[in-house]
Amino acid sequence: MREIKFRQFVNGKWHYWGFNENGFTNPMIRDGSVISDFKEIEKNSQQYTGLKDKNGKEIYEGDILSYYGEDRHEVIFRSGTFCYKIREGEYQIFDEKNCEIIGNIYENPELLKN
Repeated sequence: MREIKFRQFVNGKWHYWGFNENGFTNPMIRDGSVISDFKEIEKNSQQYTGLKDKNGKEIYEGDILSYYGEDRHEVIFRSGTFCYKIREGEYQIFDEKNCEIIGNIYENPELLKN
């Protein structure tokens, strides 16, 4: 069973939270500070896919993946699975063993421009 974890980019910082055997964990930044406005949590939350890239880095929705240093794709959740968009209406499940996270849609949106 995969871990249920989320992240969110708020005011220039990543906040992380999830669920464990005791229930919901407090959303916090890696430095230990906590989000107190739960309305903010509902907006633009990105879920952990349960997968790691070829370097062992956790893959979340909104990450931008590179395959063999060439193709670039945003990780999305579609039709019950994590995948990436090839073109309008066409999606591909990704192979985490051959991909590398090179950025994300908030800090590096230029990576997705053609």
